[in-house]
Amino acid sequence: MFVIKARRQRIEQIDLLRASAIFGILLVNIFVFALPELAYVNPVYVASTTAGDIWCWVFLNIFVQGKFLAIFSLLFGASFEFLSKQGLYWNQIRLFLLAIIGLLHGIGLWDGDILLPYALKGLLAIKFIHFNNTRQLYYKSIVIYLSDLIIFGSFSYFTHVSSFWYPAENDFTNEINIKIAGGSKAFLYRAESVAQRLIMLVIDYGWQLLALMMAGAALVRIGG
Repeated sequence: MFVIKARRQRIEQIDLLRASAIFGILLVNIFVFALPELAYVNPVYVASTTAGDIWCWVFLNIFVQGKFLAIFSLLFGASFEFLSKQGLYWNQIRLFLLAIIGLLHGIGLWDGDILLPYALKGLLAIKFIHFNNTRQLYYKSIVIYLSDLIIFGSFSYFTHVSSFWYPAENDFTNEINIKIAGGSKAFLYRAESVAQRLIMLVIDYGWQLLALMMAGAALVRIGG
């Protein structure tokens, strides 16, 4: 006789919040889908930029950018606490498979993939979550987050960014031609872009992701 196990009850509020966060991330990434990558951070990357373009960019950066990513990161970390009963090894395998999917997606389809960075930082986050109590987890997440802000601020202050903020016109042309042409050149372009994003994951925003994941798990413990 076969026994059908009851499906694990989902928390609808968290599902709704996660869906809202993903929708917000989609709004931000539309820039990268349709325009050169620089449009993501610089609304006046070309002289033909209109006032409407600028206001749209300002709105998304004030009310969407960062906020929905933070919500998604908190929920991503919260899921580790919900799944902690499955064991550390089970969660590591799950994240390892997610990292492989993200790598294939980033190189094969779109270099703006977020599965790989979330999986890699998740592998580090579950170590903190597994081996720290609630108080330790909470305070360590604050220290890591603030430390990253200081490091990023110092990096921005001492780094000359004018060449990135105002790139040569050839940079746009090359990016557009490669993405339209596809093939091996586009594959290599995406691979290089993924590698650059992984470097930034280590020296910049990855520590914010880690801190938010840890905070998400800590909040679940406090609320539970």
